[in-house]
Amino acid sequence: MNALSQIETNSSFPHKNTIESIAKALDVPISYLLFFSISEEDVPLDIRNIFNSLTSALKSILIDSLTK
Repeated sequence: MNALSQIETNSSFPHKNTIESIAKALDVPISYLLFFSISEEDVPLDIRNIFNSLTSALKSILIDSLTK
């Protein structure tokens, strides 16, 4: 199994250099990749409702910023 496949299946987490390379290849900021990698389970229970309320809107804003 190659490294990218392992990342996609959550078998491993990429090293910082790998994240930088992926972001550069996609021409997106590293922070965007990291934000899109956050799942509900990563967020503490006491702020999960806020996270869920804001996530969709934030993802739309970030995607829109890439298409301009």
